[in-house]
Amino acid sequence: MARAGRKRKAGKRHPSGQLVRTPARDKGTPELQMQRLARSGSVPAASRALWVSEGAAAALAGTMPNKAQRRAGVVAVPGIKAVNAEETIDPIGRAWAAGLLDADEAIAQELRDAGRRFSMLYWRKLPAPSPVSGLYAKMVSGLVDELPAGVDREATIEEADARDRRQEDALNRIIAALDRLGRPTRRAVDELVLDPFADAGPSWLDWLIQARASVIGRTQRAVAEKMMVSTAHARSGDPVDATLGMAMPPPGQDRMVQLQDWHLFLPERYQLRWSDAQATLTKGLDGLWTIRNGGRLTPAQ
Repeated sequence: MARAGRKRKAGKRHPSGQLVRTPARDKGTPELQMQRLARSGSVPAASRALWVSEGAAAALAGTMPNKAQRRAGVVAVPGIKAVNAEETIDPIGRAWAAGLLDADEAIAQELRDAGRRFSMLYWRKLPAPSPVSGLYAKMVSGLVDELPAGVDREATIEEADARDRRQEDALNRIIAALDRLGRPTRRAVDELVLDPFADAGPSWLDWLIQARASVIGRTQRAVAEKMMVSTAHARSGDPVDATLGMAMPPPGQDRMVQLQDWHLFLPERYQLRWSDAQATLTKGLDGLWTIRNGGRLTPAQ
């Protein structure tokens, strides 16, 4: 009796019957993953010590939260999101992981995703010459036959052209709205979303992330103690004036410290640098709101 042949492998297939092969995601070496997490402020002191003594692989596996722990809300550094290193491969991802986009997590994710969609649309419509774009041009022009049998080629091309026009209109509308906000805003948006700062940069964002990570523990304790802003000023010995950020609250208008007040706990010598970096971030956030609104509405303040 003949033996049964090899069982058919499960999975999505091409019209020819061949399996669609999905390449494995390359997360980078443990060293690179640890460096990315460190730049978002997500590596605790214990992990840093293990990183130095036993290497990046041990630090990544030994003390950082795994996927199940991250889903359960376990964090390595209080006040810093527990994220996969892949979330920190762009500036806006690092800003989101550090809690700099918005105090409301849902809004922060919305701004992050809007920025990433804009980046994808921008570079899709303004690509550098590449074999991939050349192959697509050949396919839609009918020089190669990559469409499944039974698909109307003309209708498919017309639908793709209409989609391209809608996307280009949306892109041009957003770019025009960003330009109307001024060059500082456009520069901040470019650095947050478009410029290729894969593992570090821009410098003002790197500084904000590390500065926040250095004082977030003190800020959280102040929030837990329901400390007032005036008390935080008094303890720091730093009467921050309006040009540096938050002024001493007038009598009768004091309030409790919140997480976004972390800069109050920075040393006085860093307050001016925080003011400059925060001003750039604020411009970037104005641009992100414009992107999120499709260029139709003014950015939320």
